[in-house]
Amino acid sequence: MVLIPIKETIEENQEFVNNPDCRDINLPLDFYKKVRFNPSWIGYCVSDGEQLIAAAGFKGKSVIDLGRQSQFKDRLHRRW
Repeated sequence: MVLIPIKETIEENQEFVNNPDCRDINLPLDFYKKVRFNPSWIGYCVSDGEQLIAAAGFKGKSVIDLGRQSQFKDRLHRRW
């Protein structure tokens, strides 16, 4: 699996804008405005190499919270 960073502005995230699985791309962008954009503590899309399968964000040291797509939930783990 590959973590693809969700960048700070919509213009920097064009790869997600036209993807039907990323219809909520504005949620992390709005969150960045509240808490500030601070890589690597940002949101990520998760790819299996062929398609996006989840969204993720760091909640604390070595813990990733996955926003799961139901058809992929058996392939994802709550902690890496």
